Amino acid sequence: MDAKFRFLYLLAGGAGLVYLFYYLIASFPDVDPAHVLVITIPDMLFFFLAYRTYPETSRVMEKRPIVMQEHKVVMQESRVRVNG
Repeated sequence: MDAKFRFLYLLAGGAGLVYLFYYLIASFPDVDPAHVLVITIPDMLFFFLAYRTYPETSRVMEKRPIVMQEHKVVMQESRVRVNG
């Protein structure tokens, strides 16, 4: 997905949520669930598209082996202190 559309997707999803809150407040006693779904489904789609535009980072995946290696070193050092 192209990152230049992220702001557009967030803007469209936010505008949809504002419209949803306006609709809920304006028609409070007689809220139509079908109309609420018609508003929320495109909002969820726009927020999902905005989520998909974020770049993938592998930093989290790279940290895990480093943390596991440090954990093994600490555990080996603690065994040496206990045993010897």
